[in-house]
Amino acid sequence: MNGTRAGRRGVRSDGKSVAGVLGLLLFLVAVSGTALSAPSGWVQMTEVNGLGAPPTATTELFTFNGELYSYNEYGLYRMQLTPCLSWEKLTTPTAPGDWTFTPIGTTLFLWKPPSDLYMIAAGTTFSAAAWTSITSQGTPGGADPLPLAVFGGEVYAVHYPTGGGTFEIWRSPHTGLATMAWTRVVSNGFNDPQNYALGFLTVFDGKLIAATTSTRNSMFGDPSGFLQGIEIWASASGTQGTWAQVNVDGFGTQITQVGTSTTFRTNMDVGAHAIYNGALYVGTKSHYGAEVWRYDGTGVSGWVNVTPIWAGPSPLMSTPGRNNDMIVYGGELYLAEGFSTGNLAKMSGGTWSVVIAGPTPFLADNAGIVSLAVLDGRLYASTLHSPYAGTTVGDQVWGTPFAARPPLCVTPRLPDLLYDPPLIRVLVPTGLVELLGTVKNGGVTPIRGEYIIGVYLGRLMIASVDGPSLDQGETAEVRILAELPEGEHLLRVIIDPYNAIMEISEENNSITVEAVVPGDAVPEEPDDGPAPASPHVGRVSMGSSSRSVCQPDGTTQIVHVEWQADTTAALQLEIIYPDLRLDLIALPSSSGDIDVTIILPEGGRVRINLVIPGVDDPLIGTDVILFPC
Repeated sequence: MNGTRAGRRGVRSDGKSVAGVLGLLLFLVAVSGTALSAPSGWVQMTEVNGLGAPPTATTELFTFNGELYSYNEYGLYRMQLTPCLSWEKLTTPTAPGDWTFTPIGTTLFLWKPPSDLYMIAAGTTFSAAAWTSITSQGTPGGADPLPLAVFGGEVYAVHYPTGGGTFEIWRSPHTGLATMAWTRVVSNGFNDPQNYALGFLTVFDGKLIAATTSTRNSMFGDPSGFLQGIEIWASASGTQGTWAQVNVDGFGTQITQVGTSTTFRTNMDVGAHAIYNGALYVGTKSHYGAEVWRYDGTGVSGWVNVTPIWAGPSPLMSTPGRNNDMIVYGGELYLAEGFSTGNLAKMSGGTWSVVIAGPTPFLADNAGIVSLAVLDGRLYASTLHSPYAGTTVGDQVWGTPFAARPPLCVTPRLPDLLYDPPLIRVLVPTGLVELLGTVKNGGVTPIRGEYIIGVYLGRLMIASVDGPSLDQGETAEVRILAELPEGEHLLRVIIDPYNAIMEISEENNSITVEAVVPGDAVPEEPDDGPAPASPHVGRVSMGSSSRSVCQPDGTTQIVHVEWQADTTAALQLEIIYPDLRLDLIALPSSSGDIDVTIILPEGGRVRINLVIPGVDDPLIGTDVILFPC
């Protein structure tokens, strides 16, 4: 997909040992056949119901960090071709449903209405902890808008005010930060109450382009509520007050129905867009015939109707058309049509031709093409299920060119770190805690690489042992000794915390246990009176921003940190790296600001905490996402 759609759905890695897979592993299996009458060069990349069934929404595709992803109401998936074909269901911070994923540079945004916004950095393992919940500032009630595009170094997003009405466009300079301050640049749907929704944002000819959609007060096919139609707006800066409309409403297309003599414009909804051969192409959705228009950037007069000959409106009888997606592949412009035409078409030399014929592309249960993506010289398409056939067959992803379907992976049960039963002993009076547990290889490939098993108290590793080599299904007893002070402690045991062994899932490689160290486990100290009181802390605040993506040395990055704490206690900044390295920086006062040097050339998420030395819990913390150098 080219650019970002803004409707119900938008658009849409790491030095590990491959000697074995701890837990969930893959093996190859021969699969006979793909689909009946599969078009030459095309293969089905998903199993039947492989992405969930029955389908109720659509399956969208996008590329991010050199990999292909799909998502629907069942989950977020990532395609793997090595060593075999599989779709890995990824961990997300919120349950699947009505959500949108937007890749912008090295950041993947997840937005779920009404206003939950998360992000994850490229190259980060998909885990619940890796996603950062974004805090928005400046928007009404702190609402999180949906990011759609980057222009002039700032992120542009759409916000739908509570209670309905038209959309607003906001922008923020804080890409990759956990806190984003937003400024409104478009109000009230370009001050037109007919513009109920934003169709897309994209950058073309040095300008930010916005398309409105859903410009109607009725259902998709009911002309009684049709208004003036789609509007296309442009701005050279994105700033409020600099936007200008560059098309005639609805591109001026209208018909007069034979029999009713009713005249109305047909283009109420935007469905697709792409930039091809120096021009912007916009595809519409219409019950009375969808169109494709080409724009050269010269304003209202710069549009030409380039609709395929089989599409478009007619006063006698029009076929409902939905131009769902466009993408450039192999020097040609590809067009994905939805229900009811269902073609995959392409433009070459200014002429349209059908690549995959509808109305049931690939399989008889399909009713159109939803989404397109290009990766590593191949074109991928996701299908649309028939809305009226009552089918329970899930949506599919198809790819070309392939000489044959890649061998499929079969995944056995998930890995387990088992304490069955949990056995924890406290060795009195040394204060040592002994943890006896069992680690298991639940896959079918032996483990021969080096890895460790660590015990964590809070954020710090307090003990570790080397992990054992394990054959398929083999278990091994592990004994770890950890020194703890008197009291109750929650310990977290993690297999392979540095991800040295490649795995499909790392979500169940840890377990949290409770250890109680009695009072006589540690020699008594002389009674010097009551223990000192904890430092008093009043109001605390902290903020951070990335001042420079990368320093000239190519290895360090600068993060500017500001803090304020109502306390007389000494303060430190605690820097926690993705590999759990820890840096401590003494602060000179209870408030101030400082430039922190981060050695992280590969980029990633860094946790910065404001702490009091000797106090377990931080006062406050923030996450910073840094781009690779």
